[in-house]
Amino acid sequence: MVVSEFQRRKLLRRFDTLDVNGSGYLELGDYLRITSRLSRAFPVAARDERVVALVAAYRRLWRELLTEGDSDGDHRVSRDEFVTLMGRELIDSPDNFDRLLRPTIEAVFDICDVDADGVVDAGELRMMLEGYGVPDSAVDVAVARIAPDGTTLDRDAFVSTMRQYYCGDDPAEPGSWMFGKLAPQT
Repeated sequence: MVVSEFQRRKLLRRFDTLDVNGSGYLELGDYLRITSRLSRAFPVAARDERVVALVAAYRRLWRELLTEGDSDGDHRVSRDEFVTLMGRELIDSPDNFDRLLRPTIEAVFDICDVDADGVVDAGELRMMLEGYGVPDSAVDVAVARIAPDGTTLDRDAFVSTMRQYYCGDDPAEPGSWMFGKLAPQT
């Protein structure tokens, strides 16, 4: 597995947005808290079918992460385990993206598409990133890169942008900015 420094930094940024409790590990509770944050960021009730679908998608993703990524058997996924798993499953084998992440990303899209017009606009993208706990300065950068001048993302473009984030190695791709500007190399 060859994960570039840029890809590693993106994966670590993503890990940090998923590690809601800041424990340094991903656990099922982090994904359930994300679902709760997103349902509060958007005007959807906890029992809304879109929230129920997102909970199911995150539970499925969690089982996959735990099965494939928990190398030390402690029932949680560390930063290193996450980078190793994502490198192996997505960077080395980008065809795995649809199996591993697409169902969850589509469930997120459904929550983000507040007005059910089939697209996520800059405001909805902003709400999603805020729901993930992305700092305001990073949200501004991400929205400017991904949805400049009122650009909208339909479902396929939203998934493609996320694919660029997880699998891509080109800093110029809009998806590389999904969770904001990355910290400088260390």
